[in-house]
Amino acid sequence: MDVLFISIILAIFCSSIEGVKPKIQNALVYLSQYGYLEPNAMGNSSLVNGKTFKKSIKEFQSFAGIPTTGKLDKLTMKMMSEPRCGMKDTTGRSKRQKRFAIQGSRWKTKQLTYKISKYSSKLGREEIDTNIQKAFNLWSKYTDLTFEPSSRGKIDIRFEERQHGDGDAFDGPGGTLAHAYFPQYGGATHFDESEPWMIGAGSGIDLYQVAAHEFGHALGLSHSDRKDALMAPFYKRSWTNDLYDDDIQGIQRLYGGKSGGTPATPPEAPAAPPPKTPPPRRNRPRLPGGWFFPRRRWIIRTRRRWYFPQGNRRVFYG
Repeated sequence: MDVLFISIILAIFCSSIEGVKPKIQNALVYLSQYGYLEPNAMGNSSLVNGKTFKKSIKEFQSFAGIPTTGKLDKLTMKMMSEPRCGMKDTTGRSKRQKRFAIQGSRWKTKQLTYKISKYSSKLGREEIDTNIQKAFNLWSKYTDLTFEPSSRGKIDIRFEERQHGDGDAFDGPGGTLAHAYFPQYGGATHFDESEPWMIGAGSGIDLYQVAAHEFGHALGLSHSDRKDALMAPFYKRSWTNDLYDDDIQGIQRLYGGKSGGTPATPPEAPAAPPPKTPPPRRNRPRLPGGWFFPRRRWIIRTRRRWYFPQGNRRVFYG
């Protein structure tokens, strides 16, 4: 991964262009980092060509599910600032089926091992161990893949900061949360130690959700352009803690389904029956003061007059 190198070159190249605004420079770096501009385009004028730039913005907007205006409007800039995975949204080898995307490589075995070689200081080791295994198990739920911790595990997991030796430096809190390598490169998965890691919903970043997403890459899946998919690139403020159909179709395309059938999705709770509408209230014969007669034939005498409720509609008195 040469994202750091690309970012530096883009920044230098863009800063040398008179009149280029910081917003455009940032967008150029972003679009190049996530696969919407070719890295080799930075050495020629096509990088800042209006037509090329507009096309790349539209491709990003389409992938992110926002209006394809081709402009760096507020919504587009907001999406570019959202916390997300550091992997590219489009890769030259991706094979897109419906909405999920397959990178092109897969593990030859279904019995995989992993190791956590560097822990985060934000969470306890037991919490990390539990949620890393839980994230792997999410993919086992729909396939015959198994994942076991091992001191010689194939998938190496680490929490790192900034530049950490793989050419894909982290950027501090926000922005890139983590990245992973596809199976052909070993599946190593790195999390940005600068992030406010936590478990579950809250103001921080849920390790379980991010780990489950990154392990999808480590198993061979690229990003999905379906917003509700776990493999969509952006962090979800609200998540069901499960895979979506799009994710399931992708992983089963690579490794097949679960022996004995895929576990059924829990049925939705039945909707509450609509409240019964009370029958319309019929006029009842009433005495002075608000008292009413039952629906039978009664003759009631008061101090001054007789009340003869005959039938259901009238009161005859004299």
